[in-house]
Amino acid sequence: MDQPQQNPQNNMTSPAHLNWLYIAIVVFLLLVLGGGVWWYVSSKTPLQEQKKETASQDQTASWKTYRNEDFSFTLKIPPEWSNYVVDKEVRPAGSEFVYGSGKKSQFPWVIYNLGIKGSDLGSTYYPDQTYNLITIIVFEISDAKKLDIQSEVKNTFTVYKFVPTATKYFVLYKGSCQDCADGEPFTKLRKGTDEVIETFRAE
Repeated sequence: MDQPQQNPQNNMTSPAHLNWLYIAIVVFLLLVLGGGVWWYVSSKTPLQEQKKETASQDQTASWKTYRNEDFSFTLKIPPEWSNYVVDKEVRPAGSEFVYGSGKKSQFPWVIYNLGIKGSDLGSTYYPDQTYNLITIIVFEISDAKKLDIQSEVKNTFTVYKFVPTATKYFVLYKGSCQDCADGEPFTKLRKGTDEVIETFRAE
């Protein structure tokens, strides 16, 4: 007796075949959806960053510029910081960035503290004391690596910026504050520190 021949259409519509077909369709749709999301994000992010940078440039365009002739760097100063002062300190070769770390510099390094005198802040401040807003430190490239500056700064401060050049390594950070009660004049000035740090340029 002849055996009945299988219908090829039965194989195409078998449960196992349909399951694989459904999986293939789902994977295809996920790939299409993922590609669309990636394209949208990648095309939108640069535009957002450009708008943010343009807005920041527009805001700081009228700010005064502090120019350091010793190391050829600049910093934009907002109007409310107009009475700023800059104190300079030179640390000798063999100095530690973090006391007790045992990591000593090979060369001298320079610290600039930009701040406001207490006399310009009000009667609750010591008039002759400078209240620091931003610290800028200039290292030799080799010392920045030797002292492990990036790790030390990141572990200590929440707002910072590293700017390496061909010959120098600049570190900027917003120091901790012991006189920053809500509503105090110095507290209000410190709110602009983050944006000022971003205006730093080294030639």
